[in-house]
Amino acid sequence: KNVHIEVMNSEAVTYQEFSNALSNPVLLGIVNFAPFQGNIIIEMATKLGFAMVDRMLGGRRLAVVMGMFKDKDYSLCIPSVAQRSELFIATKPDSPRALEAEQVALVAAPAAKGRVETEPSPERALERALCAVKNGEADALLCCGSFSFLGQIKRLMSR
Repeated sequence: KNVHIEVMNSEAVTYQEFSNALSNPVLLGIVNFAPFQGNIIIEMATKLGFAMVDRMLGGRRLAVVMGMFKDKDYSLCIPSVAQRSELFIATKPDSPRALEAEQVALVAAPAAKGRVETEPSPERALERALCAVKNGEADALLCCGSFSFLGQIKRLMSR
């Protein structure tokens, strides 16, 4: 199927204005905008975002790495992701606002369709998930959680 997307408007705002305007929970995507320089950030409604994830990755066994902040509505986000995971690895973002990995795992466990593991180190959690994909335990990797956590994961994957 082909999809047609049209930009209705665009505006420059400060990060604080952008951050304050986000819904809670929110799905954000960081997209490489090649052949242009830099990346773009896409915000979308959670139902639309999960529908896209299901469409792109549906039927695949997902290894999920997730880290959340205490001040986010994690009780809705975590189960929505966990139910799509074959392997769910709970971790703790590098922030004083971070939710403990054990708490993420506790919220994920009732909804998870597969195994739930706890790895406090995001670096080791990412390594574990990549090994799961490489070893055939999962077909694809999905990293999600608080926005700055995704920046941390992106930096780890750039190494």
